Amino acid sequence: MALTRAEINIITMPHRNHFNSLMARISENGGMKSFESWTKSKGIKGFGKSNIYKINEFLNELDDSSYDNKKVFNGKINKLKKLEDHIEEFSNEIHSQTVVNSFNRYWNLYFFHTLNEMPKIGKASLELHNQNKQAFIKNVPDRISENYAGIYSTEGKIICLDLKSEGNAKSLYIKAHYFSKCDNIMLGAYITTDDGKIVNGSIIFQSILEPQEPKLVSSNNLSELEEVPLAIRKYLSVKWRNYHKILNKVFDTNDLSKHVNAYKENWNDRFVDISKPMVYFGTPSLSIDQASYISFQLQLKSLEVYLANSYHNFEFKSVPAYEMKLEKLKSVPDFSVLSHAHIFILLITRHQKGSFSLVQLGWALAHCKNIIVFYEEGSISKTILRLSHINNKGNKDSIVFHSVSRIEDSWEFITLEIEKTLNFLKPSQI
Repeated sequence: MALTRAEINIITMPHRNHFNSLMARISENGGMKSFESWTKSKGIKGFGKSNIYKINEFLNELDDSSYDNKKVFNGKINKLKKLEDHIEEFSNEIHSQTVVNSFNRYWNLYFFHTLNEMPKIGKASLELHNQNKQAFIKNVPDRISENYAGIYSTEGKIICLDLKSEGNAKSLYIKAHYFSKCDNIMLGAYITTDDGKIVNGSIIFQSILEPQEPKLVSSNNLSELEEVPLAIRKYLSVKWRNYHKILNKVFDTNDLSKHVNAYKENWNDRFVDISKPMVYFGTPSLSIDQASYISFQLQLKSLEVYLANSYHNFEFKSVPAYEMKLEKLKSVPDFSVLSHAHIFILLITRHQKGSFSLVQLGWALAHCKNIIVFYEEGSISKTILRLSHINNKGNKDSIVFHSVSRIEDSWEFITLEIEKTLNFLKPSQI
């Protein structure tokens, strides 16, 4: 039984429009050779290049004639539907692979910034064009940073950016590790020049949906600082780990030795942290009786509350140890707290023979903390007092000893001396 022209149009019209758009999608995803390779990999037969052209001819010849054999017509329509399904699946799969094999377009670039006295986190804006491997950086607003443009490539699981400033005056090279090109975070390093010196440092890529304006953030503006993810703030908080300016005036090993010694002794070169500086108290614990300890801790807590109300830019912390079990003390739990402190205040009584507080003092000395020691006369040796001679350059009061007759009778003096130190060591200097 023959199909009329009207019946043919009703059946084929949707397929004609859809077929043309699907053929365009084949072209967008590698062309006919790519589609044939895909069908072969899937074990799909009967949909090669010649068969697709025959289906196209079948649709076109229906414009001018009826179709005499309804069974043959339905068979060709069914094959057309299968072809449409295969092209749809092919197109979606290729698109999915393209997404997986492409980097996200927009990124924030975070890095440690030290142009001015107050340390900051810089946030630049990066745009990657996957098709032509181009990269564009809109840099932070300061007096020396410039915008950059260039290309990127990959080496294994490393993305490499080779960029030039406007006018090609400066070069910027960035490399970062990635697990997948769809990663939200990538960690890397950059190298460039500032004021004629080679500079390198850490950089963090953070994937974003839309480009954001570059900015510099610091503890001067807590609301902006808190917009930066906490993990990124912590990662970039220490200058010596994240920012290096290579010397350009070292001519021999003697010059290099002078630089290394100064670097080890200079607080500001080793620890520049944008978080709120912590003042940590080391106090007697198991080495004195419980009644004295409780009275001591009440006085200390009162001092902490007073200082916290008076110095909002600092954080104050002590870890009472009297009630800790011995097995917990063996794990030295408060080293993790002390490691984040900027100022270590140690209170030593005559009863502290072999106290853990002295271990904390050694740890603080080794890690360049600012240290104030209040000790009862006769409670520490002359050898320990000689430690005051290893003061850090640029901060002559970095290790200070104060002798008192009894700690419990000297809280007013202790408070005044701590205030002097806090007034001198402003957050921007720590």
